[in-house]
Amino acid sequence: MEDLIKKFEAGILPREAWTHAAHLRVALWYNHQSDYVAACQHVREKIIRFNTVVGIINSGESGYHETLTRFWMVLARQFLALHPGKSLNEVIELWEQSASSGKEYPLHYYSRERLFSALARQQWLEPDSRPLEAKWQEMAWMDERPVHHLQLSDVRFGEAFRTCTLDPVLFTHEAHLRLAWIYIRQYGLEEGMDKIRRHLQHFVSMVDEEDKYHETLTVAAIHIVHQFMQRYPVPYFEAFMQVAPVLQQDFRGLVARHYHAQILASETARKQFIKPDLRPFDTLSG
Repeated sequence: MEDLIKKFEAGILPREAWTHAAHLRVALWYNHQSDYVAACQHVREKIIRFNTVVGIINSGESGYHETLTRFWMVLARQFLALHPGKSLNEVIELWEQSASSGKEYPLHYYSRERLFSALARQQWLEPDSRPLEAKWQEMAWMDERPVHHLQLSDVRFGEAFRTCTLDPVLFTHEAHLRLAWIYIRQYGLEEGMDKIRRHLQHFVSMVDEEDKYHETLTVAAIHIVHQFMQRYPVPYFEAFMQVAPVLQQDFRGLVARHYHAQILASETARKQFIKPDLRPFDTLSG
């Protein structure tokens, strides 16, 4: 153990020695030595440096992975807390024998699309399949605030929106699509639409952005998302965006299949819903 840590810190550990088991031992050792935040900062710094030394490129596709690092650091912290009277070597042995030490174990908590996204490599993302306990979830955030809506799980994103605690900067076009996807999955089209409209009106009023609410566009967006959900019934939002990228890339074009621009530009359309004048919403967009 001591030899592994010395070589890891010095940046001279052979690349072939940087195995999954070595990752677990490093996570336990640093958690044993420091508080969670300091331990994560040390491990992040050392892994990035190690990757650079051995020729592993740190990017959105390879190298250092922030979400996996924090996830394993949380698990290491949990395992240490479960065995307070045992030595570090004893805890290592117990963890390596447990199911939670398996390389695929994070997939009990994350979808593949979320875990292996470029954003997950760069930022901490909350699990989307199975939540961490509140105590460990809070610890994993390291007192940081989200800088992207996808860092929050669907449950936490929806809660932040409903309670108007979501930073308006995070409420991007993609976040609007996600909101529609979550509400439709949870409540169905009609009830979901009613809730989105009411909650969105409340949200924009609380952040002094009432002039940005557009009733016709809101209803149209919900219908369009619903149409794509019918075509692609996938269980995770990241997977949905992968199979329906046009929602992000050309949403205006999708809306334009249903409405003439002058209709949407009217004050009437902003304040009340106007039915499509080109194609009804039961015609699949795309």
